[in-house]
Amino acid sequence: MYGHARDAAEHEPVHPHTGDGWGTLFLAECHLGHGQAAIQLLNDREADLPRSGELNGTGAWDALFMTVEGLVVIGERQLAAELYPLTLEAIATGAFVTYLVSHLLETVAAIAAAAGRQWAAAETHYQTALRQADEIPFVSEQAEARYWYARMLVDRDSPGDRVRAGELLNSAIKVYKKIGMPWHVERAERLVAEASG
Repeated sequence: MYGHARDAAEHEPVHPHTGDGWGTLFLAECHLGHGQAAIQLLNDREADLPRSGELNGTGAWDALFMTVEGLVVIGERQLAAELYPLTLEAIATGAFVTYLVSHLLETVAAIAAAAGRQWAAAETHYQTALRQADEIPFVSEQAEARYWYARMLVDRDSPGDRVRAGELLNSAIKVYKKIGMPWHVERAERLVAEASG
């Protein structure tokens, strides 16, 4: 995936979908631990993110959604939190799933809210995401929303949060295994260890 993302970002033409290529590369860089490369890419392409109150292409929105997740992955929580208002604008359009169908918008908003320690808002978004994922059904997001919700609970660390995080992670792991996502299983198992530690 990483090589394809690099090629897509280098050859991405300017059109309403512009952003899918560099956004995918940004997220890949983050998950590979290439934080400096990811931040440089974001600095170079930040103007291509959606602009508040304007009509934006699907690529700009997708780049935003991948940027929020990637920033949290590399520990740039404040930058991710600053993008929370844009995630709310995306939800306000009536859309509920990202164009690339990688997440529900509620999950992305929850990730951004949690990055800014807006725990109540994040929890509301996660609960909505879980309900939507079950109703659609959006099987991979049933696991992903649970993983990210559990991550928020571990970060918040209020009484009972780690127990609830463990329950969410165990549910997520079952889904990841069922649909063949071994990397996600390993990631969730690492968080289980952190939650129980």
